[in-house]
Amino acid sequence: MNQRHAVLIDGKALSADNVEIFNLRGLAPLSELIVTYKALNTTSVPKEHPAQCISKIQVVDGSTVICDLSGKQAQALSYYHYRAPTVNGLSYIQGNYCWAACRIPFGRWLWDPVLALDPARFGNLQIIITTDLDGGGAGTPTAGVLEVAAALFDDKKIAANGYLRNREHFRYSVVASGEMTVDLPVDNPIKLILFQGDLKDYALINQINKIKITQDNDAKIFINNNTSDILKMLAADLPPWTEKMRGNGTTAAVEHFQTQFYEAVAIMGGIMATPNYASCTQTDGGTVDIDSFAAGEFDVITSGWAPHGCVGIEFGDPWDFDDWFLPGKGSELKAKLTAGAAASATGINKVITSQLVKY
Repeated sequence: MNQRHAVLIDGKALSADNVEIFNLRGLAPLSELIVTYKALNTTSVPKEHPAQCISKIQVVDGSTVICDLSGKQAQALSYYHYRAPTVNGLSYIQGNYCWAACRIPFGRWLWDPVLALDPARFGNLQIIITTDLDGGGAGTPTAGVLEVAAALFDDKKIAANGYLRNREHFRYSVVASGEMTVDLPVDNPIKLILFQGDLKDYALINQINKIKITQDNDAKIFINNNTSDILKMLAADLPPWTEKMRGNGTTAAVEHFQTQFYEAVAIMGGIMATPNYASCTQTDGGTVDIDSFAAGEFDVITSGWAPHGCVGIEFGDPWDFDDWFLPGKGSELKAKLTAGAAASATGINKVITSQLVKY
């Protein structure tokens, strides 16, 4: 068998916030990592998206950072990278587990033989997972389960010449109608940049209203558009993020958390024997208010774009790393991000980069 999925951390039960460290030494080259976390709901009152329970996913070799993403960032990055959503268990029912799955790519595609993370190239390669027991789900979860798997090259021997480094590059506090200029990295080719404005109850297009990417004082301008227009341009090449949500309806509007931040929609169907009716009032910032005619459990299909408040911009042909953008020494690359007039100052916007690093 040329490749296989190997479980590195097998369903570890957690009863508190946790930092889990796993040494990757001795493993075959990795095409991707998969991190899954489940949280046990204690009530049916939604607290946050289950991906919020994964505070940070890091891959490090001493002081060298190879990956540094939150769970939400990892899900958004894999969506723009693989052009497919991951799978979430958006259950907000007492006594049920909710869960989130994250994929961390190191190659251009799964089983890319040219780009992969090879532990033999490092001295002390480790994965560090930081989890927040009650960060998401419903109520105040008191039990969690962590699982980590790796897509490994098994019998197939490869000679990878590099890997993708995915990490949060910069974060800043938002000022309504304000502009933030971010110096982007120029040391390695850039495949993808994510811009994240993920404040609950606030639209992404308010937190980040306009994006301009410019090289060498506008000698070359890569993009200079409203965020809503950029998302429309990307939509032709990306499927909507569609998934199921399950909740417990009441006769008052209850806020539920979904993944999509742009053109999001929620369509409800009852799962009880007695027919029930509800209104799904779409709100901004990855939430929807659900108000049932009678108490009872329900399923909702949610769909839309911009997962976890992220818009991703690729640089060149995603399959051809020789086409990815490398400004070069002595050059500068900047992102100028403008907030909308209705942006909230409580928001923290982030910039995430995916770069090619050669061995």
